[in-house]
Amino acid sequence: MIGAQTNNELGVAGINWDVTMVPIRVFGSSGGTSLAILTEAINYASQKGFPIINFSIGSVVYSSTEEAIKNYPGLFVAAAGNNGIDMTDKPFYPASLDIPNIITVGNSSGYERSSDSNYSKTGVDLFARGFRVFSTFLGSKYTYMSGTSMATPHVTGSAALALSLDPDVSTDELKKIILNSVDSFYELSDLCLTGGRLNTNNVVRQVTGKLTASNITLRLNSEWSDEIAKEMCHVHWIDQSGNDLTDQVVVLKNEVDTSNFGDYEVVFASPDLTDQISVTVTVPRLRKLTLGKETATIDIGSAWDSVIAIDTFQVKAIDDFGNDVTNQVQVTINADIDTINSIQAVIKFEVPELGLAQIGRLNITAKNSTINGLNEVSIEYIICQIKRDKTFHLRNSKKLLMVFGNLVIF
Repeated sequence: MIGAQTNNELGVAGINWDVTMVPIRVFGSSGGTSLAILTEAINYASQKGFPIINFSIGSVVYSSTEEAIKNYPGLFVAAAGNNGIDMTDKPFYPASLDIPNIITVGNSSGYERSSDSNYSKTGVDLFARGFRVFSTFLGSKYTYMSGTSMATPHVTGSAALALSLDPDVSTDELKKIILNSVDSFYELSDLCLTGGRLNTNNVVRQVTGKLTASNITLRLNSEWSDEIAKEMCHVHWIDQSGNDLTDQVVVLKNEVDTSNFGDYEVVFASPDLTDQISVTVTVPRLRKLTLGKETATIDIGSAWDSVIAIDTFQVKAIDDFGNDVTNQVQVTINADIDTINSIQAVIKFEVPELGLAQIGRLNITAKNSTINGLNEVSIEYIICQIKRDKTFHLRNSKKLLMVFGNLVIF
C-alpha cells in the first residue's frame, strides 16, 4: 500500500510508485516481541534519519516506548487499534500517547467507522480506508484484509508522497497538512479530532501550493450557503511561500439542496479562475441495520421471541432520516429452539420497507453440566428414546434427575 510498484500487471498499486522503504523486523519466528525490541527499533530509525515510521502495533498496556517516540524527529504514524473502544476512556498505546509527532489513524469503511476500529474525539486524529483492502499476504498471495493496520499505511504513504514533492516540509508542517486535508463526514465528527477521512489528493495539492477542498456529508435540512460551503469543505489556499490566500477563494458552483437526498457538486476557484477544485457534498440516506453481535449462544428450550432475539444480538435499525426504527425489525429463524441436539441456526433480521437485512448465527446448545454422572446432552438422548417408545411424554427436560437408574420428574 505504501509503495507497491504499478504499471507492471502485478498485484496492487501503492500510493508511491518509487519510494525507499526500510523494513525493521521486531517480531520473532513465534510471532512475539517486547517493548525493549520496539524501543530499539524506533531508536534505530532515529539514528538513521528515517523521516516516517509506520507503526501498526499496539496494546492496551502502557507503552514504555514513549521516550523513544519523543526523541524521534520524524512523523510517527500509529494504528488506533481494533478493539472497538473509545480511547478517551481506555487508552491504546502508543497511539494514545500525547506526543506532537504522532498521527493516530482509525479504520473507516466508506465514510463511516468500521465497527471494530478504536475511536476518540481527542485521541484519534483521522480515519483512512482500512476495510477490505486488497494487499499482499503470506506465500506470495494477495487477499482482502481489514483493520487499522490496513488504514495506517495509507496515511504513511500519503506523507511519503508529500515529502517527495517537498523534502523541506517539517514534521509539524507535514502533520498539519495531512490533518487539514481530510474529507469531513458528520458520521466521524465525534469519533476523531478532524472529523474526517484521509484525502491524499488534497495532501498533494496543499504541498504544491494549490487550492484544496474536501468532500463532505451533511445531515438533511442543514443550513447551507457559499460561506458555509467554504468553511465546511475545509477550503485552503496556501501558496508555496506560506501565504494564506484562502479568503480570496470564490465559489463558482453551489447548487446543494439539503432538503433532498443526493450527491451535489460544489466548485471553488482562485479569483483568476486558473486554479479550480470540485468536491462532492452528499446528503445521504441514513438507513442502516446493524448487529452488535454476529453470533450468540442459548440453551435448548430457552425462552425466545423477536424481542429477546433483537436484544441478544444488539440490533439497531435507523431509517433514512436518522430515526430509530428498531421496533420495526422482523425476525425469522430456520430452526426449532426446542431441538434435541445442539445445532447452529441462522437468524435473519430485516426491515423490508427499507430493504435492510442482516444475518446472525445462533448456537442452540445443551448446558455443559452433569446430573449424577450424566450431562444434559445424554439426558436429552434418553428423553428422545422414551418419546420414541411412547412410554412417557416429558415436556421439560431441565427438571430431570437420574436417581438409581430411574427417571424421576419433580
